Amino acid sequence: MTMAALTAACTTSALQASTLTGDYLALPTYSIAAGYDVSFGFVNSIYPDLDPTYVIDEPGLMSFDGDGNATLSMSVFNRDNGIDGFAIEMTFDQNYAISPAFKDVFGRFDEPSNITLFNLAAGTLTGIGGFAGLTMDVGAFPDPDGAATQVGGGTGNGSANGHNENFGMAVWFEVLSFEGADICAYCIGNPAFDNLIGEQVDIVIDLEPAPVPLPAGGVLAL
Repeated sequence: MTMAALTAACTTSALQASTLTGDYLALPTYSIAAGYDVSFGFVNSIYPDLDPTYVIDEPGLMSFDGDGNATLSMSVFNRDNGIDGFAIEMTFDQNYAISPAFKDVFGRFDEPSNITLFNLAAGTLTGIGGFAGLTMDVGAFPDPDGAATQVGGGTGNGSANGHNENFGMAVWFEVLSFEGADICAYCIGNPAFDNLIGEQVDIVIDLEPAPVPLPAGGVLAL
């Protein structure tokens, strides 16, 4: 699928069911401003164990059903050690608690025509490596009010993740509940994990159409 076709698929108004459909590889986002890949991070944390940039190692998968629903499955790892991280599972819909709005990295702007908005319906982060044993349930971040999950990209007055102009996704969310801080190696005795509720987290990823599997016999029918 061409970039033009991807952009066209995202022109549906945020208050209408998205027609975006199919499977997309979830890939790291190259941040033009930072000069390196990013995928996941805790925001404004004062604790070193929550500060590292986390990136996707193996491609994840984001799937759209064409009726305003989507799922995301991927894992991210500490960019410095490649060991510690989180397995992420999320579901999205377009059932908004409040009217959704586009959030630009530099502020709030009208939703560009090349962006489709979604609501984060539910999500779970499961610790890996030094975070093993820790699980967090997450939900849409309530501030700024209405900032929604964004899918799209390209040139113009906005992009989905604010780091480059590739087709991609960005979501802001917060920790709603957690468990396992008493067994997670990095958590025991660490004040960062006394109360994670309300901790803000960001995901920014590029999306590329997933390869179409060849049918039996290895020949793709045209």
